[in-house]
Amino acid sequence: TTTKYVAVTTNNGKKQIVLDLSDVAADRNNANKDVVLKYQAKVTSEVVRNEVVPGDGSHNFVPAVDTLYTGKVTLTKTGENSAKLADAKFVLYRTIEKEDGTKESVKKYALVSKDTAKTNNEYVVTGWTNNEAVAKAEGNLIVTDSNGEAVVRGLDSTYTDYYFEEVVAPN
Repeated sequence: TTTKYVAVTTNNGKKQIVLDLSDVAADRNNANKDVVLKYQAKVTSEVVRNEVVPGDGSHNFVPAVDTLYTGKVTLTKTGENSAKLADAKFVLYRTIEKEDGTKESVKKYALVSKDTAKTNNEYVVTGWTNNEAVAKAEGNLIVTDSNGEAVVRGLDSTYTDYYFEEVVAPN
């Protein structure tokens, strides 16, 4: 069966999903069957620790931990004589093959938000879109700082090639 659960925030600020599988375990016909858990989460940090803690109240189980890492890249815009250029505006994209089997590729543009808690001009990937107009909207552009730099984090290692496209050149 497929059941949807919503993560709840615990007292320590972590998100948690609790699944009670006691009814499934009580049915002996389910012995030795696989339990598959699928979930979607928006990753906004560089290191994510997913911890699975099985327990039935009477047994002690060792938690299983799955740690994943996201990538981070620093873009530096330079001009003549390697001068660092501020206020260059970019979009970030990756290419994927169309699902129709034609071997053509399409651009998937990153949706980003500026991390105002950071002091080094960092942006976080919050999603992806095929819509070029949405990607190139002023509020989604990655803008270089006075050092000509912009940092983008939250990149998925599944994709090996990412591209920056300059949308607005600095003066």
